[in-house]
Amino acid sequence: MLEVAIIDDNEEFRTRLTKPIKRYFRHHDINWQVEHYDPLPELREYPKWIINKKVILLIVDEKLNITKNKKNGHIANYLGHDIVRLLRENNNNLPIVAISAFTAQLDPMKGDFDDILDREEFNDDSSQYLKRFVRLTNKYLENYDEQFKRLSDLSQSVALGSAKKNEIDELKALQSKLQLPVTSALDVNRSEWVDCLEGVLEELELLSDKIERHIQE
Repeated sequence: MLEVAIIDDNEEFRTRLTKPIKRYFRHHDINWQVEHYDPLPELREYPKWIINKKVILLIVDEKLNITKNKKNGHIANYLGHDIVRLLRENNNNLPIVAISAFTAQLDPMKGDFDDILDREEFNDDSSQYLKRFVRLTNKYLENYDEQFKRLSDLSQSVALGSAKKNEIDELKALQSKLQLPVTSALDVNRSEWVDCLEGVLEELELLSDKIERHIQE
């Protein structure tokens, strides 16, 4: 299921934040899962984690290094904007919102976020902000679906041996943008290329079907 993920080191805050989002989704028949998490042990884990969790909207706190993880005692050695900077290296389109009591510290990083809100500001008018977040996320899903269809077309051309150099370059760029494993079509034969993409494309087709069903609802 497509997921809205909340990252905050304070379980009470992130649980409280989850409630109005779930309530809004139920009221508007939005079938997205909403989950909240402690910061991951390592910053480098986030790109793969985003893919595995099928995250379509990420909500982060800025101060992630204050409260210990109750399960393992871990304290993050990074901040919310560090996650965003890492993700933006390969994904400029994923909707990312900061909801924090430390928004002033995020002013220099405004360009990397889709929105930056104070906790109280969000709580005072959560429905209006969530309306904006849903609209933003739907645009992201529509764009993703278009890119996936183009990826499928280009992959078929490579598999058939009819792809031109500019199409191979476009395929590599899409793989990077969608955060897929990049394999050079120039270095493998057709069978190896098909085998490499087969598993990835099957997963993407399932995700694309979910996206298309949501867009049509």
